[in-house]
Amino acid sequence: MSPNHMVRNRRIELGLEESEVASAAGFSPEEYGDIELHQSELTSTIALFRVKRLCEVLGLTITSLFELPTSAASGDEVRLGRKSLADLRRERGWPVQQLADELGMEEWVVEKIEADESAVDQWPFDLAARYAEQMGLPVTRLTNTGEKQVKR
Repeated sequence: MSPNHMVRNRRIELGLEESEVASAAGFSPEEYGDIELHQSELTSTIALFRVKRLCEVLGLTITSLFELPTSAASGDEVRLGRKSLADLRRERGWPVQQLADELGMEEWVVEKIEADESAVDQWPFDLAARYAEQMGLPVTRLTNTGEKQVKR
């Protein structure tokens, strides 16, 4: 099921109005309407920290919303020994510029993520997934930082 349909179905299941979810998650009514209407809105437009907030409101997780493999989403498997992203990049023999070129972004953006992995929360899911793929990481390594699931 696409993420936008999953969000809509969950909202209906909880008996909530669009405006209630929008307000609780920090979206304007128009932004939230776009989330339910457009399949790519959650993957390519909305920053991860906002998607995570929406998941908290609806009692979902990033893992379930984007149908990520759950086996790679737990504990030390994802942390890969908690090596830093910079260490993992260096192990591949890549300078910062090479990874930046592969991702189609500026070098300073890669440096920012390597200095603070939580900065990925400013990115849409698609960009985090591309970064993870280039680095040979499960995308959950980047998306599950601090993820909570709220039971309703």
